[in-house]
Amino acid sequence: MAIESRPADHRAPAVPGDGGLPVLGYTAQFVSGRLTTSRARYDRYGPASWVRVFGIKAVTAQGPDACGEVLQNR
Repeated sequence: MAIESRPADHRAPAVPGDGGLPVLGYTAQFVSGRLTTSRARYDRYGPASWVRVFGIKAVTAQGPDACGEVLQNR
């Protein structure tokens, strides 16, 4: 009897967001501290969103529930 094994699909649902300005992205807002406290970004994308900072993609978490999910080790 053969047991069929398939790789697990561990892909998370897509996180909404945008890259910002070409090349710079949101680097200036990140350095100034305004990016992670932006109410407009929270209203547009929700508590978790991706951004481009220093040329790399990063995910931000805003609010107590999102931060709690990120910091818990389940």
